[in-house]
Amino acid sequence: MNTAPSLATPLSSPPQVAAAVLHDGTYPPPSLMCPLCHTPTSLPQSALDTGADWRCVTCGQRWDAMRLSTVAAYAAWVVDRGVAG
Repeated sequence: MNTAPSLATPLSSPPQVAAAVLHDGTYPPPSLMCPLCHTPTSLPQSALDTGADWRCVTCGQRWDAMRLSTVAAYAAWVVDRGVAG
């Protein structure tokens, strides 16, 4: 008797979720990093605040304040709804 293999496979680890860090001024602000591959950048937060963007040297994605804000909003949405766990 032949049965078709299952297309569903269990995850070996839970999916990773990007999270936004809110800066309260107590410690130095965290350095900017690519939300996709987590490679840090030397771009200062002040440059990002004035409209600068950068291309990640590892994965090639281009990031600016609007894209980073979108990623942070999606991460908050995932956490609020318990989608990742």
